Amino acid sequence: MKAELTIKLDRTADRPLLKISDKYEIRALLDTGARFPVWAGDMRELELLGAKPVKRAVEYSGFGGKTTGDIYRIPAFTLTDGMNAVIFPQLPIVTNESLSGDEVPFQIILSATMFKNLIYTIDDKHHRLVLQVPDDESCVRNAVVNTDRGLQILFN
Repeated sequence: MKAELTIKLDRTADRPLLKISDKYEIRALLDTGARFPVWAGDMRELELLGAKPVKRAVEYSGFGGKTTGDIYRIPAFTLTDGMNAVIFPQLPIVTNESLSGDEVPFQIILSATMFKNLIYTIDDKHHRLVLQVPDDESCVRNAVVNTDRGLQILFN
């Protein structure tokens, strides 16, 4: 393996939540059914991560149906365990203001597509996410979503 990260999951949560920043109180939900990352937090927090708007009022759909959101790019989104890191340069993320607020205990949804060709294990018993980068993959990732609705262009 090129790298292996072990990231703690929130012991009190009933779903895989992890803290992505020691600097800011930003928590992420790992969603194995999501096709692209979604921002569900306060927009000021997104801006703290250096995100810049790319396109406004983009329609997209998910399990909850159709909605609209803005597409932002986070310059260098990093997951780390303090020893190893996986970096997503210019990570595209769609905002969803209907999720924001106190009703969800996270600010970002990390999609399964972010981890394409990696090996990941959600270890609920021991409250950890183990992320392995095989030798033929890179620790620097590019988020690519293949859809027939044009999002691939926006996410490359």
